[in-house]
Amino acid sequence: MSTFTKMVKQGKIGRVCRFGARLIIALGIIQISVQLYALWQTYLEMQRNLPQQYGYSQIYSALFYAAPTIFGTAVGVTFYVIALYTAGAVLDSFFPPVKSDITYEPLDKEKAHTDETL
Repeated sequence: MSTFTKMVKQGKIGRVCRFGARLIIALGIIQISVQLYALWQTYLEMQRNLPQQYGYSQIYSALFYAAPTIFGTAVGVTFYVIALYTAGAVLDSFFPPVKSDITYEPLDKEKAHTDETL
């Protein structure tokens, strides 16, 4: 049995996928925050310098030019989080954990047909 198969059966790959999804969320939030901060600083700098030279229309066109980058980052992060989390859930569903506390009790035929007596 290969190492990967053993790790999948033990549920380690599913945990790694879910941990990776959480890590991508954290890094994505940091990246989007940095992009928003840079956009805000650009806006403040343009507001101080550009109105005298070009007018306010240049400021808004520059800001709308940078907005798709932020939305693209958010979409990419969302896609990879969903893909990793789904992969972990699917792998865990195909290979349930080996150790289980589930106990089975056999049903007697007499106890199974108690609905007829009511």
